[in-house]
Amino acid sequence: MDEWQRFCVVGLGRHAQTHLLPALKENKKKLVGVVSSHLSEADNSPARLFKSVGHAVNSVPENTCFLISSAPQQHYQAICQVVEAGFDALVEKPAFVNHGEALNAIEKVRKHRTTFCEAFMFKHTTLYDEALRYWCRKKADVSEIRIKFLLPDLPRHTFRDDSSLENSILFDVGCYAITVMSDLSVPLEHIQLDEVLMRGDRLTYVRANSKINHKIVIEFGFGYHYINMLEFVLLDGSAIKFEPIFFGREGERTIQLRDALGGFKSTKIREKNAFANMFSTKLSYWRNSQEERLDKIEKCVICLETLRTEILRTVK
Repeated sequence: MDEWQRFCVVGLGRHAQTHLLPALKENKKKLVGVVSSHLSEADNSPARLFKSVGHAVNSVPENTCFLISSAPQQHYQAICQVVEAGFDALVEKPAFVNHGEALNAIEKVRKHRTTFCEAFMFKHTTLYDEALRYWCRKKADVSEIRIKFLLPDLPRHTFRDDSSLENSILFDVGCYAITVMSDLSVPLEHIQLDEVLMRGDRLTYVRANSKINHKIVIEFGFGYHYINMLEFVLLDGSAIKFEPIFFGREGERTIQLRDALGGFKSTKIREKNAFANMFSTKLSYWRNSQEERLDKIEKCVICLETLRTEILRTVK
């Protein structure tokens, strides 16, 4: 079949239990294993339980896809073990928080001829498809690209409680904006830090921009009123906004048009569960697009690492 049918989940945190496992069930996928260092978290799982990825790769059936949903800093080791054993991997974003690790893992993916995917659920929505189609039609007329992803708070009792930049909003939230810029073929090397805010030792807000080809303004942070949007502003002053753009649950989305005179018109879109859409994506798509996606992953990690360096320099 041209879809993964068996999955082994690595890391059974709140996100996996709330979004990933229900989406697998909705798509009638078979959960053949769960890897968790805290087996009590997996007591209600019908699948076989493993204390480590090493145990799992020696036990699960062939053609199992490993769904890696552990903390980002733990991804690299799990990816290497999975890929070296010849299994495919679908990894929660961000797949990597270190460029060197990304390069090594990508080299292993190619060597072992496995399929590797970074799981951005929002890319499997009608809203995102509409945004990309609009960009392809109108990019010559676009003067500014705006992305704003502000959250009231972050989930507690997760890896995000750690104050390191690798576990901060830079990678966890910023990766959304950077991967969109990559999909729009924006030169990521020109994206620069504009403003950064800290609360104690925790990063709370980042604004970055670029003025090459198009003006770009990216904002993300927590402790703010919820805003989740992608907007294109045209040379004539009109604009189109897609929101909420980074969202996976079933529900309503909005495309808002603003004409040059300030008039507004909105179109509503009813989305299905994007996580379920992601799990039903054809293997042929993942395989045929792999080299392009791996190249984008590497460029996005470099961009985020560059912003990390600029943040460290700024907050010293």
